[in-house]
Amino acid sequence: MSYFLKFILLLSTSLSFMACDMKLKEKNNKENPETVRQKTRLTDLGSLVKGTYEGVVKHVDGPEYGIEIRLFTTTTVVGRDENGEIKTLPKLQAQLRYLDFVYPTDDSLFDVRFNESGNLDLVLSQTLPNGTSQTLASVKSTWKDGEINGDWLSSTGKVGPISLKRVSTKVPEITTIDKRNRRINQYKGVKGLFVGKIFEFSNQDYYWAKLTTTISYDLKSASNLLVARMRLTDLYNGEDEEGNTKRNDNDTLLHNFQFVPVTWDPRTKVFDIDHTIGLTRVLASGILDGNKIHYDVFRIGGKPFDYTDVEQ
Repeated sequence: MSYFLKFILLLSTSLSFMACDMKLKEKNNKENPETVRQKTRLTDLGSLVKGTYEGVVKHVDGPEYGIEIRLFTTTTVVGRDENGEIKTLPKLQAQLRYLDFVYPTDDSLFDVRFNESGNLDLVLSQTLPNGTSQTLASVKSTWKDGEINGDWLSSTGKVGPISLKRVSTKVPEITTIDKRNRRINQYKGVKGLFVGKIFEFSNQDYYWAKLTTTISYDLKSASNLLVARMRLTDLYNGEDEEGNTKRNDNDTLLHNFQFVPVTWDPRTKVFDIDHTIGLTRVLASGILDGNKIHYDVFRIGGKPFDYTDVEQ
């Protein structure tokens, strides 16, 4: 066989293998019709509803707050196809937040269920150690012509009815500056100096004392904390021989408690303090709302005090 004929035969064989390989790749790359249908449907639904919505929630306990829902499409892995390739589908997700203050769920991603009938459900859940799923918050609502109406639910019950309108089809990123400004807004209403008297000592030798609490915020900290400076002075303990109330001028407690972290819920106004310095531990809880602090509980561990029903 001549060199030329060998070359032609080799070339023909190579072209045949290339053609078969191209047909095989074309077959492998061809998506399952059901997958194509699902992708098209989810893409169309996502395009219809995506955007930024603003409105209000009317809390069941009375207050009304501005809120925002951000709906956007991501991609999620749903398994592998018949060729072993990773299979993905569009997925609707959402963020739900208050407009005027920062809440723990601000950065949480809600899973979204939306259908052609306009039913729109948002679900925030977590997986428990035993493998079961627990719903932390949800929204049951309907969508029509760019408006969302429904109910916001928490793990403890109904938060309140919501009503929102789409203000943009875009979903901008939540910036650090935006969070800072909202945090300042939520703290400025409770920042101040509070002075009051404490009664009902567990140690009956004491009659009353003055508690000074200064509420401020520390935006330089990583968690942008609400903080308290606390001081307990002028402890009165009984009467002298002439019947006058005795005061321990030198008995000042909590002078080291200058930056005590305060956990405060801007919705319910409930606050909690649990802070230890050295051998002294302060436990407190109550209501912090505007120009008043009401301590339901105020305890100093390691000291003979247990105060209740304190108001400043």
